[in-house]
Amino acid sequence: MPLKDYYQILGVEVGSDKHSIKKAYRKKAFQYHPDKQGETKDDQLFREIQEAYEVLSDDQKREQYHYERWLEQSIGSKMEGFMPADQIIKLIIKTEQYLSGTDKFRMNHYTLLQQLLSLFSTARIETIINEHESSLEKTCISSAMRMSTELNSDCQSQLKSRLKKLLNNHDTLNLEWEKQISSKIKSERQERMIIPVLIIFVILICIIFYFFSIPR
Repeated sequence: MPLKDYYQILGVEVGSDKHSIKKAYRKKAFQYHPDKQGETKDDQLFREIQEAYEVLSDDQKREQYHYERWLEQSIGSKMEGFMPADQIIKLIIKTEQYLSGTDKFRMNHYTLLQQLLSLFSTARIETIINEHESSLEKTCISSAMRMSTELNSDCQSQLKSRLKKLLNNHDTLNLEWEKQISSKIKSERQERMIIPVLIIFVILICIIFYFFSIPR
């Protein structure tokens, strides 16, 4: 589902500051408020105006929105037509360069996965395979592997599955990606154990304090 254009909804420029966004929101909200309009089709628009303001007025939500917006514009529906292999590789490299500068902690794994699956579409993979150039295939696989590094193991596995035909010709890269996924699975297991271990530790500390505090 395409992202909503929150800037267009509020009628402001992409680089607008918070003051301009708030001013535009108040104007639109007053214009389309249900109390003013009554029960009309504008109710949905009013909700979208509120949604747009909630995202654009919050720095973190706005940054995440810009990130998803860029992904959609760069490797989303506008890029679904045929592309020659060299252009596909250029697009892959450009996307990787952009992602390398993003805040990984704010990254939505499943949003990124869907965009990467779009980038590495079956048609594009077939186009690269038909070139019969090992260097292009290796570039494609290596870049996909690097871009998936911060994804969880499930998302990594899904992206790797998409590149299965390419990986069949490159056993070494296939093994490297399997090791990367295995390492991620191990890391996820360790992270899941942190909270239970901390709880047990706190309980033990409480028990020790309890016994030492008993009058003798």
